[in-house]
Amino acid sequence: MVREDILQRFGLLAFRLERTNYPFGDTFGVADPCLFILARGAQELGFPLSACFRDYVARIEARPTVRGAERREALSEASSSQL
Repeated sequence: MVREDILQRFGLLAFRLERTNYPFGDTFGVADPCLFILARGAQELGFPLSACFRDYVARIEARPTVRGAERREALSEASSSQL
């Protein structure tokens, strides 16, 4: 039941992402980091999301700031595991 509710909400957002690069237009906004985390997590959990979310996640992951944050996070996790 929760899974269907989640998919329904992603469906509402898919309508926007199929027409624009970001949910609220063609520029990166304050909602994008949250949607990125949710969409990437849903993909990793195997939710059958629309192709526009694969494109959206890839577009956000390609941003230099996101790549840098992911590198720092990986370094942080590596140093924590050595403790």
